[in-house]
Amino acid sequence: MNKNESTKKKITGKELSSQDEVNIKLDTLVELLVSKGILSRMEFERMSTMRLHENMNKFIGPCVNVNFLINQS
Repeated sequence: MNKNESTKKKITGKELSSQDEVNIKLDTLVELLVSKGILSRMEFERMSTMRLHENMNKFIGPCVNVNFLINQS
């Protein structure tokens, strides 16, 4: 991709952002792995949810604690 090109790509007539493209590719990969019996969808969802929760707490946790302390004053 050129530096001058947009971050959006046209696929089947629709402009997709890089985030959309990654999401579609990840969904396709998961579907393929599930169909081949390599991946359990339930286990993948459970682990993904756990990781998202862990990362959310890393970023939101300190802010929530500070706001809680400020509101208690």
